Amino acid sequence: MKTNVEDLFQYICELFIASGLEEKDAKVVTDIYKRATLRGVGHHDIYDLPKRLEAIANEKVNVKPNISRQSSFQAIESYDGDNGLGELCSYYITARAKQLADKFGIGFCNVSNSNHFLSASPFIEDMSEQGYVTLLLSSAQPVMSMPGSSKTVIGNNPLGFGAPGKEYNINFDSSMAYHSVGNLKAYVEEGKKIPSYTAVDEHGNFTTDPTEALKGAALPVGYHKGFGWAIIVELLTTILSGGVMVNEKQHINELFGHHFHSQAAIVLKIEGIVEMEVFKERVESLDDFMKDQNESVRLPGERSKQKKVHYYEEGIVITEQLRNELNEWGKRFGVDRKL
Repeated sequence: MKTNVEDLFQYICELFIASGLEEKDAKVVTDIYKRATLRGVGHHDIYDLPKRLEAIANEKVNVKPNISRQSSFQAIESYDGDNGLGELCSYYITARAKQLADKFGIGFCNVSNSNHFLSASPFIEDMSEQGYVTLLLSSAQPVMSMPGSSKTVIGNNPLGFGAPGKEYNINFDSSMAYHSVGNLKAYVEEGKKIPSYTAVDEHGNFTTDPTEALKGAALPVGYHKGFGWAIIVELLTTILSGGVMVNEKQHINELFGHHFHSQAAIVLKIEGIVEMEVFKERVESLDDFMKDQNESVRLPGERSKQKKVHYYEEGIVITEQLRNELNEWGKRFGVDRKL
């Protein structure tokens, strides 16, 4: 089913308001889902929405969290997310880190007692549009093994970074594993195999079957390299914020309501160092140089911009199953129309 982008996300905003979110928060979360979906990557987007709505309906998350500062020192602050939606908690600390960057040149905020934040991309895209360099990190449930083991010992701990450019903004978003859980599920739905070096089954054997990988574990990107980066993310999010540590998550299978996730945002004020146009010109020079070496090179963010333009011009396709699910949630929450 093809639908108009604005019509689709207006309905989603109505769903969030009907589920109990304040209107201003509903607009924030809707924008996050819109940005994530318009990237066109096929996971960590609107298809995650039914699970969020289920968590809200079952009161697994707090739709009106009191996000409170726990400690601070100059450009560094730490918050408690009060079991709020990860999207709201991450938006809050990113916006606050921006305020600190305006004052100090750089801002760092983290938050504990949060939930799954969807993905880093929407937040860093927003900050890039406002003219900042941003890094956003999140801890996760232990779904990744370490080299030489089949046991899950740490989260895939996604990291994203973004910066403004001339023709398009840099926007990189990746977990530290070869596969996120959502990515593996997408492979299952599409009936595709995965590269054999990217995951192991429950017995610790390399596998090309994404179903078996979901029973086992994804492997770190570059093995020791991805594993090391996952440790860095864990340090800046969970350990520094006082959040739930990986050893405390091992035997809990639910995704929401257990304060699993901690996030951290680092925001840099570009114009504290160099004029914005100079920065953008230098980003463009980097892009031009790489394309001169290989015209097929695309910096992160370029394809996403192209897809976004396409979706706005041609509409976006959603499955009949998703449309039915969203309409069912609308009926349950009392939304007086259908998608």
